[in-house]
Amino acid sequence: MVAIFRSGRATNSSYVVNFNNANLCEVGIVSLSKLIDVSLELRKFSLHHNWMDNMESARCLSRSLKLHTSINILHLTHCDLGSSPEMLSVILQSDIRDIILDNNNIDSMGAIKIAEYLESNPPIEE
Repeated sequence: MVAIFRSGRATNSSYVVNFNNANLCEVGIVSLSKLIDVSLELRKFSLHHNWMDNMESARCLSRSLKLHTSINILHLTHCDLGSSPEMLSVILQSDIRDIILDNNNIDSMGAIKIAEYLESNPPIEE
């Protein structure tokens, strides 16, 4: 998939990328970060039912999202981000305007990370 985007065959027409139930973990998340880097027209990025299993993959994804200024919407549902408030904090630092975090088992520690992020006056709209 990354090779298709790098070749330019998909970059001019791809505005939304959805990865649902793909069982992506560290290597998959890092590969998707590379896809984000080369997808200039990408506006919406969705990961549903994919695990964010370590801090390095969260950092890599967050960095790519932060550098990709045309992505407006990030869907991370059912990615179990509630099990690691630190990873949630890293993902929030991607500065995407609309972030959807449904069904991530976010507990009180995760809610604190979200509150701290919102206190920093981020560019978030929704």
